Amino acid sequence: MPSSRNTLDTQKASLEGAEKKNQRVNVLLVLGAYLVAVLLSAGQIHFRLYNENANPSWWRLLGTNLIAWAPWPLLSPLIARVWSRFSPLGIPLHIVFHLVASTVTAIAYMLYLTAFRFLFFSSFTGPLTPAGFSDVLAREIGQFFVVSWGLYWCMGVACQMRRSHRPQQEAEANEEAETDRPKPFMVRSLGRVVWVQVEAIEWIEADRSYVTLHTAEKSHTYRETMTKLADELADSGFVRIHRSSIVNTSRIKELQPYHNGEYFVVLNGGTRLKLSRGYKDKLGQILGEAL
Repeated sequence: MPSSRNTLDTQKASLEGAEKKNQRVNVLLVLGAYLVAVLLSAGQIHFRLYNENANPSWWRLLGTNLIAWAPWPLLSPLIARVWSRFSPLGIPLHIVFHLVASTVTAIAYMLYLTAFRFLFFSSFTGPLTPAGFSDVLAREIGQFFVVSWGLYWCMGVACQMRRSHRPQQEAEANEEAETDRPKPFMVRSLGRVVWVQVEAIEWIEADRSYVTLHTAEKSHTYRETMTKLADELADSGFVRIHRSSIVNTSRIKELQPYHNGEYFVVLNGGTRLKLSRGYKDKLGQILGEAL
């Protein structure tokens, strides 16, 4: 029977690994979209100013656009949380909520970007007159609003698509954990084949070249050595406490002092097993207490 990690620990580790991978992918997607938006915006402004006989520095344009688009990477965790909490799938009221939220977000960003572009154009073309500022605002206010509104919905849809993959990832993690689950013992008894689940075993007793698997219901004889079983079951919560016994630590109720540093291990079912001095340190390490 191959060795295996504890099933619950494996499942938890697999899910945590999938969640961390999701977080890394989300960060890369947000940063990638941010950089693309910065480059496109900088290119658009550079082309416009070039046609207006201005000669702006490309690096200056890039720096200003990094600041201009900075709110979106900062808003992305909040938008993701809002879409997670108020998923619009099949809920009309949530759709209305997102229509309002996207409009408010677009107006707020539009005001921020309008003020920023006013300062930006002033730095390249000199102070703008009210008429000049009105021209810039009239030319771009609709664009600012549509871009902001669209970004909110694009980020929300992307979050929903990422979340739709989570059940599949969780299923894969559960499948991986199930693969690592300890395989049951196959025991032959009176012409029948009985599968004994590892977690059902309370303790194991040596019986010459065989072992006896003790469960709450009955005992089963199995052909294997104690040494090999102790090694194979170590990651499943079993520990050897005597040359003739191995216990499932999840079934231990208490330890009763005996003499000369020895103890009796009392299981939940009332079974008392002797803990030898040579094995008590190992049991103490697993239980987290010095014996």
